[in-house]
Amino acid sequence: MRILLVASAYNSMTQRVHVELAGREHEVSVELALCDQVLRGGVARCDPDLVIAPMLTTAIPGDIWPAVPCFVVHPGPAGDRGPSSLDWAIMGGQARWGVTVLQANAEMDAGDIWASAQFALPAGESKSSVYRTEVADAAAQAVLNPHYQLMGLHGSEYWTYTLPRRVGPDQAARLTTACLPVSPAALRSGLVDQVPPGDPASFRARVNALAGQLAASPGHPAALAAKAAQLAAAEHHKPLAAYRAAELAVMRANFTGPAEPYARLRRAFVHKAKPAHTPAHLARHRTRPWPARPGQSPAPTPSALARQPGPRDGRFAAGRAGGREEQGAQAATPVPAATAAGC
Repeated sequence: MRILLVASAYNSMTQRVHVELAGREHEVSVELALCDQVLRGGVARCDPDLVIAPMLTTAIPGDIWPAVPCFVVHPGPAGDRGPSSLDWAIMGGQARWGVTVLQANAEMDAGDIWASAQFALPAGESKSSVYRTEVADAAAQAVLNPHYQLMGLHGSEYWTYTLPRRVGPDQAARLTTACLPVSPAALRSGLVDQVPPGDPASFRARVNALAGQLAASPGHPAALAAKAAQLAAAEHHKPLAAYRAAELAVMRANFTGPAEPYARLRRAFVHKAKPAHTPAHLARHRTRPWPARPGQSPAPTPSALARQPGPRDGRFAAGRAGGREEQGAQAATPVPAATAAGC
């Protein structure tokens, strides 16, 4: 199924929904809700079977939701409405809360309910913690999102030593350049050994139990000796200090180079600046041709789209080619055609 995610920001909820749908072999692309014109152009370009809004602070335009099924994820149980529902639930000491998926219509949070899930609301937790864990887990599975490159940085210290040794050089390059969330299934490529289910408390208990089993196992001393031998051989081939020196040289250039984007991206991130366009690595429908549907001509290129109506029935006018100066950590990519110009 071809699915377009529409979101006010590519936050944790949007990332988790993205990776869950992509892991189920759906064609998934993302459009940031920068303005109605951009949304119309994104829907025209993508021609999706569904539009899903994991985190949306504005209404979907009234000429989109009647033509394409649009589903909005609301961080509240069935019957709850309003943008601050989670805040009130936490302040009111609610024991249980939920997530509801509604079909978009003319009134915010008032459409038909298609799905809902409930969870225990932990006492004493902040809104951001609950949103990232319980709320997001009720909507999708947990993910990891490597994102140093989107801030114009080389990466964390020693990653060039540890990551390729763990997953191989090709997978390491993909993880550090794709800048997309990674599903638990994808993590089995070697980045981790297990993805335990459950809440944070059960996760800690599972980790403690595994550590105890490992320390008490008969083969533990031999495993430690083998690892020490491997590390000694690696140190002889290329000292760990050499990896650190090479990484710091690149990172120093990230911080001080006059043409480096880090300072601008950091400023935009801290001030929560609105990006000028949906980043190209998320907006697949704007940067590469989608497979043509049966009986349909191949999708137009982004440059051609700026001159043509969309494939559904011409109701969605494509955005004009162009863009503004990049803003925000999400805008560390070249401006594609049909961006936020005119918003």
